This record gives sequence, C-alpha cells and structure tokens, in this order.
Amino acid sequence: MHGPVRVLIADDSRSMRALIRSAFPYALRRIEFEDVGDGLAAIDAYRAHRFDIAVVDVMMPGADGFEVLAALRAYDEDALVTLISGDSDPGLAAAARDEGAVDFVRKPITQQAALRMLAMADQKRRPASALVVDGSEVGPVTLKFGLDALHIPHRLCRATSGGEAMQALNRIHIDVAFVDPAVAGRDGLFFLSQIRAQHPHVYMVKFSEESTPEAVRAALDHGADDYLLKNISLEHLKKMWGRFRAKSGV
Repeated sequence: MHGPVRVLIADDSRSMRALIRSAFPYALRRIEFEDVGDGLAAIDAYRAHRFDIAVVDVMMPGADGFEVLAALRAYDEDALVTLISGDSDPGLAAAARDEGAVDFVRKPITQQAALRMLAMADQKRRPASALVVDGSEVGPVTLKFGLDALHIPHRLCRATSGGEAMQALNRIHIDVAFVDPAVAGRDGLFFLSQIRAQHPHVYMVKFSEESTPEAVRAALDHGADDYLLKNISLEHLKKMWGRFRAKSGV
C-alpha cells in the first residue's frame, strides 16, 4: 500500500474511539486517523476522502452502523467496512457480512482485530475508480484498452456531458477523472475549475486532442493535474498513471 493507512473511526463514545485508536500499532505503521461521533458525520467524512479502513459502531445517532455501511457501499463498492458492537446478539455478525461488511468485531477492539483489518487493507488491492468525460465513442474505448494493456486494476465509468459528469462525481467515489473540456462547449475551462472546486481529491486529467503548450497550460491553470492525448500512447499513459499514484497513493 502506498502512503499511510487512513482509518475512519465512527463511534458515539469519545473514550471508545480512543481505545480503538490504541489497538492499532501506529508506532510500527504510518496510520492516519479520523474519528467522528455519529453516523451522518461518518458518511460525510468518507465522501470527503476515501478511507482504507472504516470502523463503524452499530448503534449511533444520526444513522446506525448498517445505514452507514449501506451508504458507504453505495458510494464506494470496494469500501472496507468493519462493524463493531457491544451487543452479544449472535445474529449481528452474519447480518453485517450479509450487508457487505468485511468483518464484525465485538467491543472492545483488540490489537489482533486491528491487525486483521490492516492485513485485509494490505491484501485487497482496490481498483482505481476512473471516470471518462467524453462525448465521443473513441476516447473511452482507447482509454480502457490502454489501462487493460498495462494491467492496471480499474473501474471505468463514462459521462457524455458536464451534467452527467457532476452527477457521477456526486454519486460515487472517483479517484481519477479524464475530462475532455469540449463536452462543456465554450465553458470547458470553467468546467475544469468547477470539478476542482467541488471535488478537490479527484486527480483530474485533461483528455483531448489538443497538444499545444498553450492548451495544456490553460488546463493546468484551471485545475487539471495532468493531461493525456486521446491518441493514447501506452508510454505516456503509464507515466501519467505513475504521477497519479504518486500524488494520490492509490
């Protein structure tokens, strides 16, 4: 795994959140924690930045653990969510796994349970979630061909207009967006700025047939992180993907 392991802890007890933190061997691993006290805050935190591990209490105000699990899985189908509870009901563990949790742990959290969560995060190489915003048929096809040829694990979805793109970005987790500004017409550069302002975590790549230094500079000035020509070179795609991984940690 590149970069620190990011762990979201959602529990309405501040002391329990501190205990959960202490179970992780953060002296040996680079771990960044964010903790919240209710279910709605957990959903908002995850949507603001994808976490490698989410530890979610079943009983919380705002939204209970199962509601949080459903919301996180709808936003990111690869979310690694562990539900926790002090309840001794034997049916909770089965229900948690049935709903998509990777594990169910009874409180208090032991170091063994925390190590198990870290091992799952290390072992499961989650595919990058990519969005291609292009009004043509050729761009998405050539991009997928390139990613497949380089054996890059990914999930690729498509939008053919600026409106569709913003809906996708608001609905599901996106790591990298390949955007042809032409889909927004004369407001193409403004569209890049809009994505950057509303979704700062997304690595944004200008994806077009324009290759002049002026066009590339204008895209970077309006929030793009990178650029890629639609006439895709595998060498250029590989280098671009390396820059994306270095910045995002994906």
